[in-house]
Amino acid sequence: MKRLLLIILFISVGFSQQLAKVVETYANGNILSITSHKETRNRIEKVKYVEYYENGQKELVETYKDGKEDGKWTWWYENGQKNIERTYKDGKEDGKWTYWYDNGQKSVERTYKDGKSDGKWTYWYENGQKKEEVTYKNGERVGLSIMWSEDGLIIKNVCISTDFGIMILELYPEVAPKHVESFIQHVKNGYYNGTTFHRVIPGFVIQGGDPNSRDNNRDDDGQGGHAARYFGHGDENVAASWTLPAEFNERPHITGALSMARAQENNSAGSQFFICAAPVHQLDNKYTVFGQVISGLEVIQKIVNVPRDRLDNPSDKIEMEIDFCEK
Repeated sequence: MKRLLLIILFISVGFSQQLAKVVETYANGNILSITSHKETRNRIEKVKYVEYYENGQKELVETYKDGKEDGKWTWWYENGQKNIERTYKDGKEDGKWTYWYDNGQKSVERTYKDGKSDGKWTYWYENGQKKEEVTYKNGERVGLSIMWSEDGLIIKNVCISTDFGIMILELYPEVAPKHVESFIQHVKNGYYNGTTFHRVIPGFVIQGGDPNSRDNNRDDDGQGGHAARYFGHGDENVAASWTLPAEFNERPHITGALSMARAQENNSAGSQFFICAAPVHQLDNKYTVFGQVISGLEVIQKIVNVPRDRLDNPSDKIEMEIDFCEK
């Protein structure tokens, strides 16, 4: 239960300007929220909003200027520990945004400039170990991200686990940064888990990464998937349409090469990838190589030689789980 108290103070702050406050309370009399307004002859503007937990602990503070978010916004946990701190300028994100776990450990730190991501973004595990660092400039991600495991080891590899064994792959962000970024983001989100290797051709490749392959309908295997974010191709508002720009490079399609599948158009790669089961140099500079199997080459041969149907889809599903790992 709560009740509303309207307190109109009309504190003069100029010839034609006054302040008014609206106070809302809990049934026990403690304050729930205080909304401060600036009243002029032409309009009423909110200038500050403060909300409290029922125990009296402040929960959040918002500030406004000319009707827009402006200044420092702060949230607290019910135990009094700071939760979130954001800064705005003229209604846009500006400056440092910080998030904390409820134990007081910082979880995220982001920086903005004029409403766009700008500078270093850092993430931490709850134990205080740094998790990831990413750099942005003028709203665009630049350079390579660095990731750490919870015990402090830098993550450079991914592991693809199947019933036939585990393949450890090294990624190549230096030659295909957008492909690696998209792949890593999909791995972090569990996008590939439960998908299958839906196309296996001896002497050629094993292909997977299509979310359509999770179900028992084989007819649409190989027709799905999209990039992990908008890279300038497709409709920005329709995730299913996002594709990757080609990043053809000098890395060869040797046995174990990790490359991105695509349609006929160069910039049409989504989430599907293939691993070469033999040297396939006719694909060099026509498809984007973005990694290499460094352990588990024998797993490729086991997978590529299983019984398959007329569409080269294995007769029995070969599901995968992909996660970050150490060599």
